[in-house]
Formats: sequence, C-alpha cells, structure tokens
Amino acid sequence: MRKLLFILIAAVFLSGCAPMHEVTREGRQIDEELMGSIKTGITTKQEILSTFGEPNEVVTVAASEVLVYRYTETSVPIYAFGLVEARRSAEVTEKILEVTIREGKVVSYRFKEVSPE
Repeated sequence: MRKLLFILIAAVFLSGCAPMHEVTREGRQIDEELMGSIKTGITTKQEILSTFGEPNEVVTVAASEVLVYRYTETSVPIYAFGLVEARRSAEVTEKILEVTIREGKVVSYRFKEVSPE
C-alpha cells in the first residue's frame, strides 16, 4: 500500500515537471494558400483588403503604399503546474506579408516567416 501511495505521489509531482505551453497570438493568421491568388499588375488593393482584411500597418514609400500584415505566435514553457514560466525559453514565430500597391494595383509582395530553429 505504501509503495502504491509513493508511486501516485511521485507521478503527480513528476507530471508537474513536464512542460506545458502558454501560447499567445497577435494579429490575424496569414493564409499562405491565399497568396497564390495575388497577381502583380492585376490584383487590386480592394481585392487584397477583401482577401486579407485590414493591414496591421500601412507605410507610404514614394508613390507607393505598403500594406503590412503581421502575425506573431509566442509559446512559453510552463512548469510546476503553471507556477513557473520559462520566458527565456519562449519560441516566437512571426509571419509577415508586405504588399506594395501603386495606382491601385499590386506591384510586388513579399512573405517572410521567422521561426525558431
């Protein structure tokens, strides 16, 4: 009986050592499949807004405007039943879509994903 009790207590404490993850998300997820519908010189700004929604940021560069879509996901390991957060071990994944518009049409776009290695 003592052995069983010891095993149960050990299992409870050891499961507290296995990390859980707290995940936070900022921005709207960028659907990479939808980027296939972007055609330079053809796709309009309105079509971009209809497909991807309002951008996080709009930057004016010379005679163009750049619509910036940004999505960030942060995963923080949590130990000891949520009592200890390991922020230094957090994994951050960022996706950025930049669409350059001139005279109402897409002239270029760029997608970048930065994730932990």
